[in-house]
Amino acid sequence: MNDFIKLSIQFINGEIDADTYYDDFLDLYYSRKGELDYPELGLFHINEMYNPDSDRHETELDENALKEQVLLMLEGKHPVYSDVSPVKVLTPSEVASPRGKPVKSTIHTKVLTWI
Repeated sequence: MNDFIKLSIQFINGEIDADTYYDDFLDLYYSRKGELDYPELGLFHINEMYNPDSDRHETELDENALKEQVLLMLEGKHPVYSDVSPVKVLTPSEVASPRGKPVKSTIHTKVLTWI
């Protein structure tokens, strides 16, 4: 799984907030600018629409809207970037622990994994 997808999954799963995701994504993007594929470029464009300020323009995204757009992108359902390979959304009971038993979690309702 590439680093952009890992970072995006951490954001969707609530492990990092939008500001951290935005900053880390841009750091990663600029460190690898010459070697990006289509999914990363789509995620970059979605990230560029994020604005944490309350006076954001109607075309800009708050944290929840950013999360929705990133999730659509990862699921391959984004209206602009629909030809991107999806990730599979798993419930916590579908995620196996290292011992092969389902993980019980009350924190996350969705866990994403790259397929």
